[in-house]
Amino acid sequence: MAGRYLTKMVYCKTHKKIYHRLTEKDNKIDNKMSKNDKLNHIRITSTKNAIKNLVLKILLFINYDILIDKLVSLYEQVKLRRYEKLTGGVINYVAQGKGGIILAGALEKFKIAPTSHLKSGTFIECSGGVAIGQYFHTGRNLTIFSTNHNYKTPRTIPYDEVSIEQPVVIGDFVWCGANVTIVPGVTIGEGVIIGAGAVVTKDIPDYAVVGGNPAKIIKFRDIQHFKLLKDEKLWY
Repeated sequence: MAGRYLTKMVYCKTHKKIYHRLTEKDNKIDNKMSKNDKLNHIRITSTKNAIKNLVLKILLFINYDILIDKLVSLYEQVKLRRYEKLTGGVINYVAQGKGGIILAGALEKFKIAPTSHLKSGTFIECSGGVAIGQYFHTGRNLTIFSTNHNYKTPRTIPYDEVSIEQPVVIGDFVWCGANVTIVPGVTIGEGVIIGAGAVVTKDIPDYAVVGGNPAKIIKFRDIQHFKLLKDEKLWY
């Protein structure tokens, strides 16, 4: 609308810029029209807010949010049962916030022990093979890749069409924090603890406690005590 009005250029010494400013006559016209525009804007906004509040009250009355949560939960359970059928095993799922489990690629190459579990936001690419041992515990948003791109090709950049399959193996009694990423070809030993947000790019030896990006060994568990609890079958 302002494009219809005459303007004059004003140079600002402080900011060293040229600004376009409406002339005094056009300012009066603009102000007059702005009042009408503001009134219309207020009426429209008020009507929209009234409709929005009415819709929210209705949705609240019929427990719309609870219904949607139940439907989403049901959807995740159906998807989980389909994954179990395709992988041929039991997959224990623990909901922790929004987002379910996504298994991609060759699902027949995915194996997880029935004593282990996955949580919300998990994404696992299975084509290279992913095996998870007994009593595996994880936080939400676990990401595992078992295939990689071939960036060393002399033919194209950033990589070519070749998919490099590299299996991921996770031992027994491993505990992953939230938002952990595991890249292709990694083997994680027994009793390993992986800190939240870690990116695992190399093999991790038994009983190590790791963290960071890339994940590095911080320390080791009390191995003697660990083995004692294991021998006594004190598992969780």
